[in-house]
Amino acid sequence: MLTDESEVIFSSNGYIEYQKGNMPLIVCIPYEGHQHLPEVPNHKNSSKIITKNNLYIQEIGKDLKKKIIKLKSQSYLIINHLHRSKLDANCKLEKESSAPETKKAWKEYHNFISRAIEDIKEKHGCGLLIDLHGHEQSENIKLEYMLLKEELMLSDEQINQFSFFQTESSITNLYFNYKRILFFSELLYRQFKSLGRKLQSYSYETTPSHINQYPKDEKYFSGRYTIKKYKLILMQSKLNYQENIIQINQIKKVTNF
Repeated sequence: MLTDESEVIFSSNGYIEYQKGNMPLIVCIPYEGHQHLPEVPNHKNSSKIITKNNLYIQEIGKDLKKKIIKLKSQSYLIINHLHRSKLDANCKLEKESSAPETKKAWKEYHNFISRAIEDIKEKHGCGLLIDLHGHEQSENIKLEYMLLKEELMLSDEQINQFSFFQTESSITNLYFNYKRILFFSELLYRQFKSLGRKLQSYSYETTPSHINQYPKDEKYFSGRYTIKKYKLILMQSKLNYQENIIQINQIKKVTNF
């Protein structure tokens, strides 16, 4: 524990890790834990839910923080160390079917997120939360803003006209900071202002972006529990499993915003 900003805290049972930051960025890793402990029971309804871990997401999250430290800042990092067969922290807590150990770990995971958000609001006013995941589809990055694939397929005029996009998307707060000078579609995927454009400029195929407005022939998830629960500038980011090793080595470029 070198400074207040580099403080690392574990939950009471050691399953959840919280690394404090000093910049308005939170990275959450809700499932890619390596702890497959017998004393923590598996999901009771495991036949109905996904229990397969994401691959290399912890490494990417930690490496991202290391690269940011080189830029003289530190992001907040929250990690669930339990295997996904034990706990998916990006789902609503099923009180009736969850074991006491699972309930406690879930609550502590989300308490750490709330703690980081309150710290950021107090010091910076607003911030960005990235819920980090992996996927097995095409080799690209998917940014999920609580919008459906069908909604991304609409024209710029339709997107900018419908108030739903400006009020229900997870980048609503970002839009309201810039709505006097930008249309919503420009923040969402257009060439000069969107995060998708920034990632594309470093040769990371990204959806949505000015190159890939929406996924053509594959599933697109709008985002899950974490980005729906918290009021910040939020995104759920999915990285392709096959490229994750490469991205661990190249992610420094993306941090130079």
